[in-house]
Amino acid sequence: MVLQLVLLALLTQAKGEAAMAAGHATQDVKATKSPETRQEVLNAIQRAPENADLWIKLGEIDASRNSLDASIADFRKAVALAPSNPAAYFGLGSTYRRKGDTDNAREMYRQGLALNPEDPRANRNYAALLMKAGMFREALEPLKRLASLDPQDTSVHVALIEAYLKSGMREEGEHETRDFLSLPSFSIRDKLILARTLYKDREATAADFVLANLLATSPQSAEAYGEVGLLQLERDQFEEAVLGLGRAAQLDPASAKYSLGLGRALLRWQNYPTALDFLNAVKDRFSGLPDYQYELAWAYYGIRDYPKSISLLQALAERRAKADLVEYSLGNCYSMQGDLRGAEEHYRQAIKLNPREASYYIALAPVLRKQQKMEEALACLRQALKLSAGNPQARLELALWDEAKGEYTQAQSELEDVVQKEPNLLAAHRVLARVYYRQGKKAEGDREAAIVSKLDLAERKKGERLLELPFGLGSNEGSGQQTEEPE
Repeated sequence: MVLQLVLLALLTQAKGEAAMAAGHATQDVKATKSPETRQEVLNAIQRAPENADLWIKLGEIDASRNSLDASIADFRKAVALAPSNPAAYFGLGSTYRRKGDTDNAREMYRQGLALNPEDPRANRNYAALLMKAGMFREALEPLKRLASLDPQDTSVHVALIEAYLKSGMREEGEHETRDFLSLPSFSIRDKLILARTLYKDREATAADFVLANLLATSPQSAEAYGEVGLLQLERDQFEEAVLGLGRAAQLDPASAKYSLGLGRALLRWQNYPTALDFLNAVKDRFSGLPDYQYELAWAYYGIRDYPKSISLLQALAERRAKADLVEYSLGNCYSMQGDLRGAEEHYRQAIKLNPREASYYIALAPVLRKQQKMEEALACLRQALKLSAGNPQARLELALWDEAKGEYTQAQSELEDVVQKEPNLLAAHRVLARVYYRQGKKAEGDREAAIVSKLDLAERKKGERLLELPFGLGSNEGSGQQTEEPE
């Protein structure tokens, strides 16, 4: 009934240009209109074929039915009838965008915004198209309009900063960043979104500035320190992550998220004794959590107490908690104990539970190789590289394979490429030094041996730095032990 009244009102309008339409078709239109609704609009168009609003309505319905070519024809008809109606251009822009015709989509949004520059959705879609095309300077105008229309929209301000920096307009980008950080309406999470985006864009200096500002303005906030620490952990900045999460754990001792985040940071930093001390200190709060038990097993693995690690992991397996990770970790423990069959069984179970994880195939490969199952081992490495192209651990295993066959030239080539892309991968430098020496290349071997010594020294200093941390997490046992290097 309501739709019939709307159509009746449309039919009574005078011929000529239609009134400005309030809405326009978007990518988000859902197919909620029935086929009868489309037929009713077609019937109305037969009675008033020059009514542009009816053609816009039909375009929206066809877009909702995913009939994109028909929708484009509908909106084109509306443009021909009412060239000053922005809704028709916006509908075309949206439909072209859905078809993947970004050039036409941008042009339609440009023309529509020339008629109605204040439309928020059109500005957002137009800016997104420009940013995706790398037209960052051109995206500034719609982004600035959006920022003025909604000053509290985090995503707009982040995109505006991103566009300035990617346009080479660093001064303007830094000014916009300072303005963003100065506004009290933006939360800790808003600022973290900005920092994460800047890191993704390889604007590390700007991202570091945002995080430093966040901590300076929230000195007693567990959320600020904790979320910054978790972000740094994602970036493998382990020392910074430990500091941030350690402060968060001090400020909010009841937070499992930050305490277990700290445990994870210590473990990934390979400071196993310190991690074990910390986990034992918070046992009363978090021992019932599967994540706590898994981290405790990881810490025992790191100090080479494999029976305790296995006991904890088997208990987790019975609870079906963290299933594939638990099987993978059990495989690691049995491998380190020299039980190749046990390791193989658990690695295969991990792969069965999660066949998309490359690291499981990489772990299984040397276990198979040591059992002389060469073709299966090679197949594992190929699968790992299919899942994670260029994976340095998989390529290191391939180099070990070549070395074992005496194909030193091939192993050298593989390893040289690995260390160029992963200069801090100690195991690769160690194997490369050995390959050089086996070919009689003493100078090259000495060079790699010096790099190995330098990286070893850095690991020892890492442990010394941990002893100086201010929040009482230092371990009297010294620096953490490394995991075993490949043979």
